[in-house]
Amino acid sequence: PVTGGIASGVAQETPAAASLPDLERNLIRETMARAGGNVSLAARMLGISRPKLRYRLRVFQQKM
Repeated sequence: PVTGGIASGVAQETPAAASLPDLERNLIRETMARAGGNVSLAARMLGISRPKLRYRLRVFQQKM
């Protein structure tokens, strides 16, 4: 089983002035790195569906 805890580590390292989209982007980026690029594993770690994570990755990629 995959346990949570990733969110608390990223939130503590992020400046208080960061926007919600920035926090979400950083959380997803960090989780993808910890999952070795495995979208299915990262989605489980985040507690969201794989299609939702793929959607968020596409949205973030378009904004870069």
